[in-house]
Amino acid sequence: AIVYPGAGEEELRALYQKIHAYCNRPHKIDDSSYFLTVSVGVAIMGKDGSGYQELLTCALSALEVSKQNGKNTVTFFSQDMMHTRRRALELSSRLQLSVMNGMKSFHLVYQPFVHSETLRVSGAEALLRWSCESYGVVSPVEFIPLLEACGLIVPVGKWVLEEAVRTCKKWLRYQPDFIMNVNISYLQMLDESFIDFVRQILNQYDLPPAHIVLELTESCFVTDMEALKEAFKLLRNLNIQIAMDDFGTEYSSLGMLSQSPADIVKIDRLFITAIGDEENEFNRSFIGSVIQLCHRVGISVCVEGVERKNELDTVCSLEADCIQGYYISKPLLQEDFEKKFWDV
Repeated sequence: AIVYPGAGEEELRALYQKIHAYCNRPHKIDDSSYFLTVSVGVAIMGKDGSGYQELLTCALSALEVSKQNGKNTVTFFSQDMMHTRRRALELSSRLQLSVMNGMKSFHLVYQPFVHSETLRVSGAEALLRWSCESYGVVSPVEFIPLLEACGLIVPVGKWVLEEAVRTCKKWLRYQPDFIMNVNISYLQMLDESFIDFVRQILNQYDLPPAHIVLELTESCFVTDMEALKEAFKLLRNLNIQIAMDDFGTEYSSLGMLSQSPADIVKIDRLFITAIGDEENEFNRSFIGSVIQLCHRVGISVCVEGVERKNELDTVCSLEADCIQGYYISKPLLQEDFEKKFWDV
């Protein structure tokens, strides 16, 4: 903690820049070279609080935001942060109650993906949804990080997988080649009981493993592939396919795909925007290059976020294997999915 009497925002930013400049260069300890990052939260006496404990609480809230925004930056406290922090605490408490009450208020929806050549449904991605009385429907972007922070993602993830497997087994009656994709957290993959649980659930519902695809975000492959290698190996020994989700949003190179354990790459919506516009050559070339490289090394490609006819036409012309997005269908409840695709 640094106390800077009489300083205003300008002086505090200047101080941060000095500290950042010092840290952001090579340092040495025992002949080992390293870099430092520095994340800072700032609270101002009188404006944000009047007592030591109050100021410290505000500064810590601002520091948390700096870390959430990618670290190595400075954030000044605002009252909105306390509101956000309070909301996160309340939501975390309600999430715990939902889990304790048998996964009350959780449910799954299913977003279909289709073959690019025929536009026939080939499978679906199971997506978790949650709501509570006080806040209504809460976005997964908000509640899933809270599940991870509370240590609830492992039990919730097991429930999601079992529900998805149960549904997939039922849907094989209507379509014998149906595939169910399930999102898996990095924390789930590190859980020692995860692989055994997957095996147990597949046996319990008598579902051939080839009908399940586990999706992990690209960041898991980029930063933690070594830690996950054994889990990937065991899953593939079970004949379960692995998909790399959100491809293109992290720091991966196309060359990384040749060494990736992924069977499927899902290209993020980020690169689909304006892909049908003639002047947007970069996105079209990028997706085309990814598809060609993936096919050369035996990886299938699903393009996510297709929302318009011209996007669909362009993606099909680039020979993607599967297509997912609102143009095909929004996520659907189980009964609505059955009615739409099999008229059940």
